[in-house]
Amino acid sequence: NKTNPLNVTPPIQAVDQDRNIQPPSDRPGILYSILIGKPATYAEYFSLNRTTAELMLLKPIDREIYRRFDLVIKVRKNSKCTHTVPFM
Repeated sequence: NKTNPLNVTPPIQAVDQDRNIQPPSDRPGILYSILIGKPATYAEYFSLNRTTAELMLLKPIDREIYRRFDLVIKVRKNSKCTHTVPFM
């Protein structure tokens, strides 16, 4: 069976609310990461693509040992902007 990427419902997705303020070439991307998870062994089983938010299974999960995983996803802007804009 095809396992990866995992089908997550609802999908992991963030939207930059200021996306229409900057020209497309200056818009920062969005980066995703797993902030914390339970049980503590979650990192052995899951990987998150930083730019697409695709959740990948790294190895099979023994359902007799693990019934559930809780993951907290962190989202931030990948700002490439190096100039400042004066405030008047």
